[in-house]
Amino acid sequence: MRACYPCRVLSFVVWLYALAGAEPAAAAAPPAAERVRFIYSRDAGAEHCPDERVVQERIVALLGYDPFAVDAGQAPARRTVTAVITRTGATLSARVEAREADGRYAGERLISSERNDCVELAAVLELAVAIAIDPVRVRDPAIAAVVPADPEPDPGAAIAPLPAAAPSSAEGRPVTEAVVAPTSTPDSKPPAAPPSSSSSSQRAGGELRVGLGAFGALGAAPGPAVGGGARAQFRRGWLGMGIEGRADLPASTAADAGAGGGGGAVRSSLVLGSLLPCAYAGPVGSCLVLAVGALRGQGRDLPDARTATTPFAAAGGRIGIDISLGRSWWFAAALDVLVPMTPTALRVGGSEVWRTPATSGALGLFFGRRFFVTDSPP
Repeated sequence: MRACYPCRVLSFVVWLYALAGAEPAAAAAPPAAERVRFIYSRDAGAEHCPDERVVQERIVALLGYDPFAVDAGQAPARRTVTAVITRTGATLSARVEAREADGRYAGERLISSERNDCVELAAVLELAVAIAIDPVRVRDPAIAAVVPADPEPDPGAAIAPLPAAAPSSAEGRPVTEAVVAPTSTPDSKPPAAPPSSSSSSQRAGGELRVGLGAFGALGAAPGPAVGGGARAQFRRGWLGMGIEGRADLPASTAADAGAGGGGGAVRSSLVLGSLLPCAYAGPVGSCLVLAVGALRGQGRDLPDARTATTPFAAAGGRIGIDISLGRSWWFAAALDVLVPMTPTALRVGGSEVWRTPATSGALGLFFGRRFFVTDSPP
């Protein structure tokens, strides 16, 4: 992504220039009729991105004047530019939309940062909004302060290119805060904050997924079994660690008459708790399953029928698909193959009726809620 990022910025500039139109800009600030309305928001999970005040100050410094209509007595804004930053999993995204004064749709653009880097994303967003407002003015030398060739830009260079004829509404603003951190240094913080050698405070701590599920199993009981379960998993990047509980309803098989149980049956049920370390490639994941629990066996309609509970332990693997349903929900399907570590047999009259097989399988479907965890800044 780093190698192609300047190309993305260039294509973004070309798109926004076409969107805004090549209208000539006056040397002084535009009249009130040329002012725009700017709407900026950050969804849950993107609170660590720059706030509206910081973003507006940077856009003002890029243009050299204040284009935002804030007074009720001013003429209506000629255009409304909306910018929204959201986060899905480990990916930060920004959506920039422009509409004319009469509400007509003028265009939109989506930007994303798979590194969850708000500094990088905000730099492109601010440049995008500035170009959508006044493409001719932002092409002045002040644009060099936005995407400098030097990883450490000189603050003085950000002040000198600003037009001398900037209106009083832009005077007095902290211009040094308008220097956007270069895209080649994602570890830097927003200029308003002290510099740091790490961007950990800008990155989300991870995601917690909790939910309920239903299982269908073969080999865990004398017959096909169904059951339910609950799951909680913490994910960060491509790694995940989860815990899961599962309880199967009793499943039975007829007791052979020769085994002394004519007309009777034996059945068993299983309760398991599992630890699941996982790795993901997109929505597809694979997990190691370490399970412990209890198997409960019971005879029915048999002479001297009894109930017994034995420990159960198994290890195996899981392959599954986890799908995010918007920002709040998720769905998953998983296939487990387990190898019992504690073989168990059910006997009637001294004859074996059923024994845990060498492997068992289970198919699970889950649905649940997503919760985002954000690292606290140092």
